[in-house]
Amino acid sequence: MKPVPDSVSQTVSQFNRCLHLGEFDKAFELLQPELEKPLPDPRIVAAYITVAERFQCAEHAIELGSQCLDAKEIDPVAETELLFNLGNLYDTLQQYELAFHAFENANWLKGRQYDLASDLFYLEETQKVFSTQYRHLLAATEDASSNHLFIIGMPRSGTSLLEQVLDMHTQIQGCGESDALHRLAWSCGTRVEDDTPYPYALWKLDRPSLAAMTAEYKTHFPYDDSSSGRFFIDKMPHNYHHAGLIKMLLPQAPIIHARRHPLDTCLSIYFRDFIGQHDYAYDLEDIANRYLLYLAWMQLWRQEVGIEFIEVGYEDWIMQPERELTRVLSALSLPWEDALLQHQHSGRAVTTASYQQVREPLHGKSVQRWRHYEAWLGPLIEILAPVL
Repeated sequence: MKPVPDSVSQTVSQFNRCLHLGEFDKAFELLQPELEKPLPDPRIVAAYITVAERFQCAEHAIELGSQCLDAKEIDPVAETELLFNLGNLYDTLQQYELAFHAFENANWLKGRQYDLASDLFYLEETQKVFSTQYRHLLAATEDASSNHLFIIGMPRSGTSLLEQVLDMHTQIQGCGESDALHRLAWSCGTRVEDDTPYPYALWKLDRPSLAAMTAEYKTHFPYDDSSSGRFFIDKMPHNYHHAGLIKMLLPQAPIIHARRHPLDTCLSIYFRDFIGQHDYAYDLEDIANRYLLYLAWMQLWRQEVGIEFIEVGYEDWIMQPERELTRVLSALSLPWEDALLQHQHSGRAVTTASYQQVREPLHGKSVQRWRHYEAWLGPLIEILAPVL
């Protein structure tokens, strides 16, 4: 039997649902009864901090957050959440030193260890498979579907905002981040006789197996009688690991590669408390090394395998949205629609870390953000120097 959530957990859950739908006023109202208590629960304060600047309550939120952090007994999870949220609030208020140190403490509390060697091995083994056998693998593909559209790239490179904008087009539907492709990849071993693991199993998959995988992938998307000509977006950033598999299963599917300045990307990762497998995200050196690995993955797909991507630079399309979005739509053989410039009015739920940004009109506030924090980014800048 599942435990019954306490009233605070229920309030926070309702609050988060409102945020993901862009219902900020309703979310703020939900917190008010709890905020009237002498010292609200840290979970309530953490939620309050996320909307405080929007409702001109930043000073009060910071005061409550500080009181919670000064308490002798505070749950480490709640403490981490408070620090990440305070960091974001300080950043909004342009108090950059306070912001960075809040993020630094929050990331230290996460205590994650990143296995760089394992990630490097995965890249090297995938490279062996695809660089030598890709033409053979591609020849095994028969599916001619063109309904699927992928957005890949590093987290915090603008993928959520780009999906939100493209979803405004009548022939494009954003479907969020699906782990379907990842699960299919690691199921390959069960589809061959000797249980050869992924990626080596790709050499042994026959056409019926590939067709079954393609059909299974499609079950995760909302097809209906009106789906003809419509694109369904799979916005899982880490699918950059699986660009080759995408082209095996869905050779006609376009892949958008979202790029952003390396330092802005990495800093934004450091400033977010991710859910799921992001063990690299809590140390500046680890993030930098992971970024270099990501570039190596993209080099594999472009130069050694020959996959073509629709390249979208965050800084370019934020500053020149109509020009850059027209280029993307042209690559998709779709006409321009003015609604693409009204994405902030979308009613769709957004559950990624960018749920607030996608409710705002396009702006360049996050471009060159790293310069505010340059004094504390020595390890990051040193490792990324070759690609800056």
